[in-house]
Amino acid sequence: MRARVARGIPESPGLGTVHGYFKPGHRRLDAELVVDIVRALGVDQTGAIEWRHACAVIAGRMSAASIVEVTTRLPPDSPDFVGRDTELGRLTTAAGCRVITGMPGAGKTQLALRAGHVLLRQERYTALHLVVDLRGYTTGAQPADPAAVLDAFLRVLGVPGEQVQRLDLAGRTKAFRRLIAGTEALLLLDNALDEEQIAPLLPENESSLTLITSRRRFRGLPTVPLHAFTRAEAMQHLERVLGTSRVRAEPAAATDIAELCGRLPLDLALTAAHLRRKATWSLADHVARLRSFERDEGVRTAFTASKDNLPAVPQRVFRLLALHPGADFTAADAAALGDVDVDVAADALDELSLEHLLECRTPGRYRFHDLLRIYAARLTRDEDSETERRESLARLAGHYLQVAHSATALSYPHEDTSRPRLPVPPAFDDPTKARTWLNTELPNLLALLPHDIPGYAQALSATLNHHLHTQSRNTEAANLHSRALELAVAAGDLQGEIHALNAYATAVGQLGRYDEALSLFVRAIDGARTGNHHSAEASGWYGVGEIHRAQSAYAKAEAGYVRALTLARDTGRRSLELSILIGLADSHLMQGHHDKAETGFTDALKHAADLGHSAATVEAWYGLGLLSQLRGEFETARERYRQAVDIAGEAGHTAGRLKGLRGLGHSHLMLGHHDQAAEHYEHALSLARATDNQAAEASLLSHLGGLQRRQAHYRKAEISYQQARTIAQAVGDRNIHFEALYGLGRTAHSTGDLHQAVLHHRTALDIAHELHQPTDEVRALDGLAHAHHALDHPDLARQHWTQALQYLDRLGCTAAEEVTASAIRDNLRHLR
Repeated sequence: MRARVARGIPESPGLGTVHGYFKPGHRRLDAELVVDIVRALGVDQTGAIEWRHACAVIAGRMSAASIVEVTTRLPPDSPDFVGRDTELGRLTTAAGCRVITGMPGAGKTQLALRAGHVLLRQERYTALHLVVDLRGYTTGAQPADPAAVLDAFLRVLGVPGEQVQRLDLAGRTKAFRRLIAGTEALLLLDNALDEEQIAPLLPENESSLTLITSRRRFRGLPTVPLHAFTRAEAMQHLERVLGTSRVRAEPAAATDIAELCGRLPLDLALTAAHLRRKATWSLADHVARLRSFERDEGVRTAFTASKDNLPAVPQRVFRLLALHPGADFTAADAAALGDVDVDVAADALDELSLEHLLECRTPGRYRFHDLLRIYAARLTRDEDSETERRESLARLAGHYLQVAHSATALSYPHEDTSRPRLPVPPAFDDPTKARTWLNTELPNLLALLPHDIPGYAQALSATLNHHLHTQSRNTEAANLHSRALELAVAAGDLQGEIHALNAYATAVGQLGRYDEALSLFVRAIDGARTGNHHSAEASGWYGVGEIHRAQSAYAKAEAGYVRALTLARDTGRRSLELSILIGLADSHLMQGHHDKAETGFTDALKHAADLGHSAATVEAWYGLGLLSQLRGEFETARERYRQAVDIAGEAGHTAGRLKGLRGLGHSHLMLGHHDQAAEHYEHALSLARATDNQAAEASLLSHLGGLQRRQAHYRKAEISYQQARTIAQAVGDRNIHFEALYGLGRTAHSTGDLHQAVLHHRTALDIAHELHQPTDEVRALDGLAHAHHALDHPDLARQHWTQALQYLDRLGCTAAEEVTASAIRDNLRHLR
């Protein structure tokens, strides 16, 4: 009993002794005395600490920041925990310190607890556990003072209270690190605010493990980032909480629930708890409920705690970023929205990222989680006026137009179209960087269109027209130019209407909608004549020529090109003049006028060099490669196609690169290099599909069919040819239609279906004759001759081979792709 009294514990009143602290009139409560009492009564260490805090609050001697709760036991593990295998692996194989960081509601604390329990089951870090909530983002509470946390730590480690109270922060840190050195301790510092709060609490030994959770990233500390659940993890969580049968009975509704919660663990857990309570509801009922209120409702409080932790500028930038219509954004975008310097915006984005109010998965580019975007949108509606929001979007649009103008001017210096001439300082020093910016930001540039910012769609249409064409971004181009056309018509802007018509028609033509494209070009020409816009009229006639050439109507194409050429020269449009010359040369080539074609492509190469026009250079090399291919000079064709591919790659000319790859594939095919041919065809096919270039897709399918046929993969070849035929008929491309029919005829012959072979070759021959393409007529005649010969029709076979040979002699050629004059003569000699 004396030991108790000596430590300030009173003897039992029943023994007649009352300690002085409890005498009437004594107002000071001794917290240490109370703690000793409750210990003597059997309360454990954690409970004793709770008594000390209670006494401190009653006595009024501790500020809110000085009140901390430290436990020596891990809180229970959640039975609903799912997934996070990668993150758990990183935490349970670690030593020293790991920071689990992520946006509000990502499940950081639950992950830390699960890691702690896994380690316990592995009998690791069992000597000591210290768990403390640092209240960094607890609404209505002050973050814990690290000195108070160390006070509690040291008392747990057996340091007398009076001794702890004599130590300052540095002294407590030193004492804590000395006492824990060499101990296999597990520390969980939950809900940390910043580096200043946690730095004094970190042990220096590698024998312990400290797990820190925070919404903020801490520089210099190993980090385990935590994002929203994957779709599979979200479904697994719902199955864990609700039962597998209930979830799998309504999989679509379960998926909707997960997505409506943004797959955010906190929101999903709150929703799942409600689902569990409402067991008689269907999941579809819950989907309807979730859609009846704002999606961020369940986690709004957590988001607010993070937002309120920031200075005014980052808070304002956060709100206004919700106006950005794209998936991600940069500091320059934030600066435009917020009307602040780029450096200020960059600092604000860094702060927002550190607080996990924004994600930064690619250096320099930031994005919202869906629920945070909804939350930010709510804030800007509440705190920023309609005028402020409208002005912010206008600034963003102006920023995008200026940089896009600078990028296109550097990337395509010889483009002589309707791009607006803005007094914009250069934003780039390298064309490659400029094109990269254009391609990266294109979704954001287009995402502003629905906001109907005055003049934006028309200016963007004119600025991006050439870039979208050379990059084969045909669907995006069609959408942009159609919107610009609609707005120009509504505004009565004739010049804008004409430019948009030409641009829209070009995009539509690239998508294979030839009749629609011709109609649009005719409208543009009529409007240009009405307004005396001769330069725009030249573009219209060139477009007409391009559409007719794509349809293999070469006489009509030449007529359009000739009219365009005169107007282009009269208006000084040298770049357009060069494109017209290439179109004319190609028309000559496809009609079998090889000498004219060679002269045209060679002259175009010289003009392109004078202008430094890389896109035209690519087209000229491709044309020369095709000429060599039609002459049977496959080695030369390969080298010329390689030139086109290399120059297109350097210039970022996707359309030219696609054509060059197709040509390379064909030259390798004719040289017997089947693996290389397949590689080039597949590469080009992926580009065609990625850019919605249906005509190119059909052509490449036909070429793939040719390769498969030569490899005796006849079923595959038939499928490729049929796909090519279907697309060619849909887009009205009779040239590719011929190729598909010719290939089907050869395939049918190889599989013994000779009558079908005759039918396909006869139809192909009719198309080639209508298109005035004698080299293709040679190929179809040869196919017919072989089929009739196999059917024992020698007279018909002789007739077709003789006619094919006459065509080759007239053209001055010795071959038409896989058909050679020498082979035909051999066949004629062997006919009985």
